[in-house]
Amino acid sequence: MCWLGRRARFYLVSRAGEGRCRALSMEQTLWNLIAATRGGTNRGRMIQKLRGGQRLNAHQLSRLLSLDYKTARHHIAVLIEYGLVTRSLGERQGELYLLSPLMRDNFDVFDKIWARMGRR
Repeated sequence: MCWLGRRARFYLVSRAGEGRCRALSMEQTLWNLIAATRGGTNRGRMIQKLRGGQRLNAHQLSRLLSLDYKTARHHIAVLIEYGLVTRSLGERQGELYLLSPLMRDNFDVFDKIWARMGRR
């Protein structure tokens, strides 16, 4: 596995042989983040909570999803790393998180994956 970098359009890339990397589609990236990893269900639930344009902080997300605060912070960090969630400007202590335009533009892809996982 190799990375394009934090500012790339799609972050997750896979080996394409001989040390070369190829960018994955948004569907492949979301599948790897949501369906193919142990914490994917929690990340999907976070996306669902932020879906309506709601801005929540880590404490609110952890309470709404019945997660430990550190677990919630970890999943938020992963979603930020992949460009699916952005943080509002302000103090770190009370940072609010919202979905990025990239994620909002790809809800159809997310919904398809979420449905395949048996989630609604």
